[in-house]
Amino acid sequence: MHSRFSTLTTSSAMALAAAVICGSADAATFSNGYTISSGLLGPTLVDGASHSGLGTFDLRANDSANSAPAYSWVAVYENLWSIGEQVSLTGIAVPLRSPGAAGDTSNNTNNGTFTFTFYELTAGDTSDWGGTSNGETVLGTATVVFNGAGSGSAIIPYATFDSSIDFTAASTGIAIHMDSTSSIRTRWDDIRDGVDSGHESRASGAPANGGTRGHQWTLAGTVVPEPSSLALISLGALACMRRRRGC
Repeated sequence: MHSRFSTLTTSSAMALAAAVICGSADAATFSNGYTISSGLLGPTLVDGASHSGLGTFDLRANDSANSAPAYSWVAVYENLWSIGEQVSLTGIAVPLRSPGAAGDTSNNTNNGTFTFTFYELTAGDTSDWGGTSNGETVLGTATVVFNGAGSGSAIIPYATFDSSIDFTAASTGIAIHMDSTSSIRTRWDDIRDGVDSGHESRASGAPANGGTRGHQWTLAGTVVPEPSSLALISLGALACMRRRRGC
């Protein structure tokens, strides 16, 4: 079963409301072997890494040996939460190919440091992505070290960020920009399903392959109601307590 939303309890939500709006996560380290619904990343907002790293289509980047350009990927997800809700992003899993040994950057993912930059989509336009310099607000970054070269031909490395990225949603969607200091060979689905990214694109903002394919990324985190909703929940709970006491 695909997990799309994780909601905290009222007490947890109140604690999160005091979190920093924008943050950066320190370097974490990828581990291999994520599968859908495994719980290895805790609560998930989108659990899309479901094919044991196989996917149906490969793309390369930062691979000079194969003339693959130094572009990087953006996965755009729509309607993950409501405006005003408190969001905490805690980890990620990304299907990759890594057939070569360490140091062999030809046609595979090699050891390096991945950087994930999280962008708020333009308010009121959840499907829009115009590239990294088009004015979208940076919500935070996370760096993750990959040391899995040669560990398998199809893998899903996953990592929990050393620090969560917490913010108040100004739109209902997010763009995740992925890059690495070394070569990348990532897996896509030929036909996008319900948990793939709604719009995959190069960092320039141009959809790759016409936007018909989808990333299988898993995004871990939690969403809690906006403060006004929390207040209504609290009032409702108080009313129930009074009824039980006969007040």
